[in-house]
Amino acid sequence: MKTYRLRSHTALVIAGLLMPFTTLARENSEPRYRLTIKDVPSTKRFELTLTSLDDRPLCLHIQRWPNQFGRVHFGASWVMLHSAGGLYRARNENAGRCVGPTCIIHIAPKGSLRGVISYSVFGSAVDVTALRGRHLQVDVQPKLCTAPEFQEREARKR
Repeated sequence: MKTYRLRSHTALVIAGLLMPFTTLARENSEPRYRLTIKDVPSTKRFELTLTSLDDRPLCLHIQRWPNQFGRVHFGASWVMLHSAGGLYRARNENAGRCVGPTCIIHIAPKGSLRGVISYSVFGSAVDVTALRGRHLQVDVQPKLCTAPEFQEREARKR
């Protein structure tokens, strides 16, 4: 087995050539985040915390996160409650159309976003409290703020 020894300037040139590719790969990689859901029966709601595990800012459209009242915009497609009694989809409530830069939630690198989803989006809060084996599924997928859909909204702001 032969051992090759690179001169220090050769190694620096190789590293310099590879640097743009590693930076590009990082910029195009999927964002890293964690969604934590806590069931709080005493307040008849679920508490959500979306935590960025990324060094880059993340963005999410406001209609893909619960509002201040614990309601979700057209939630049947992205919020589901599983239980021993079956699957319950959130009600499809129309919160109106939100267009423009004020509709984008920005999550700082390593930052967190908190929200709640009321039991009542699945029907009677009392009935939901009685369900055994409750498990909330929320399809929330923040993206990098450099994603095209967020850039278009930012451009409209100017």
